Amino acid sequence: MAAALFVSIGLNEAHATSPFQEGDFVRIPELGDLEVQKNEITYAQYTALEALLPVTNQTPWKAQDCDITDSITRRDFGPNYPADCISFQDAETYIRVLNAQDPSYSYRLPTDDELKTLADLTLESLRFNGTISEERLSRHFWYSTSRANEVCTKEPVLGLCDILGNLWEVTSTIYGSTGRYLRGVAFTWNAGHVRAAGFRSAVGSNRRSATVGFRLVRTAKAENQSVGN
Repeated sequence: MAAALFVSIGLNEAHATSPFQEGDFVRIPELGDLEVQKNEITYAQYTALEALLPVTNQTPWKAQDCDITDSITRRDFGPNYPADCISFQDAETYIRVLNAQDPSYSYRLPTDDELKTLADLTLESLRFNGTISEERLSRHFWYSTSRANEVCTKEPVLGLCDILGNLWEVTSTIYGSTGRYLRGVAFTWNAGHVRAAGFRSAVGSNRRSATVGFRLVRTAKAENQSVGN
């Protein structure tokens, strides 16, 4: 996974390129022009913009307010692991910085409906005679484990990794007064939850949990589209 390049401008300044490479996003026909990130944001991709993020958002997984339950026995911080303990507010701050850096694309969090559609499409592609075997499910998704695992270490479906399992993923859809819906099911949940594409949870906008991260969707910026035409 490529890390962004940093160029020193001054004592307290830095410039970062986009942390993404070709192939990191997948076009899903059912979502029109929208491109979906292949995997959940990794530590490498998140920290690539660290120098441009406010201090309070730089390494949220190290914050004291990160909720780690007794069911999680070990946490890994390798570059290719999904970045956890990311609140909705952390994700929005990251996205604002990313959009200012990348002249070609506009990034955002997916909506609840968009992630639901991706979960439906994923499970439908795996169904055989109306069912999905346990063997097939475990071939593609991380679930019923005590920790998150490196992204894309299970076989992708429709070109996407970990749409179900590994981490809950924050959406932009509001729950209650300020919370946000979660999709995707975390690694601590079981096969029944993974099979239920309609299953979702919710979290407060500022809450950080060791089972929650995010992935991005993007569209080409208008000026980039016009140049290409």
